[in-house]
Amino acid sequence: MIHVVIGTAGGVGTSTIARARARDDGALLIEGSNRMRVQDLLAEERPDQIYDYYDFLTGSGDDAVIHLESYDLIQGSIFHDLEEVEEERFKERIASLSYDEIVVDLSRHRDADLIYWGALADTVYLVSDGSKASIREMERIRFTFQRHRLMPRVVAIFNRLKEGEKERIEEEVDFPIEDVYYIEESAHPDFSIKNEKSRIEEKEASKKKSFWDFFKPKNRQ
Repeated sequence: MIHVVIGTAGGVGTSTIARARARDDGALLIEGSNRMRVQDLLAEERPDQIYDYYDFLTGSGDDAVIHLESYDLIQGSIFHDLEEVEEERFKERIASLSYDEIVVDLSRHRDADLIYWGALADTVYLVSDGSKASIREMERIRFTFQRHRLMPRVVAIFNRLKEGEKERIEEEVDFPIEDVYYIEESAHPDFSIKNEKSRIEEKEASKKKSFWDFFKPKNRQ
């Protein structure tokens, strides 16, 4: 399964959500963001690796995978764009990976990133802070998928919301999305999902929970 986490604005928590999903699943995390590298800074231990996403795709860095304690990582490339790699070559390289679960961090992207990964993704998570600009970018990404006849399952995550914003978003967002999740901003500076996860764990203590278990489908009215 390939899960692609796409940011619709800066600072909405895309990299944090992608890393948490990879860590919980013991997955491979690919930092596919356009000319961006932050996942190595979030790792439990600082990786000592010179090869990156672009090196892996071009075959010049077959040992680009970094093995961390709870997940594996291919770090982002800060010098190259995905357009420099032929789409068929891209597909071949991703197909060569022997992982049951792959998580892709697209905090920053160009259309080629959306098209290449949209063709392979089982699920796309669009991460938004609920701002008008972020919601507009959500619409643009969905239009890009439609224009290129790409049909991944699309899930919206509205993250770091202030009180009352959920109701406003429900009124403003009218495009069809399979699932919508809302995460309210926490008073604690840590990632806002943490408090909600604790609340759920207390409520369902008899069940084994993980970070990603927070994302339970919520039917929109």
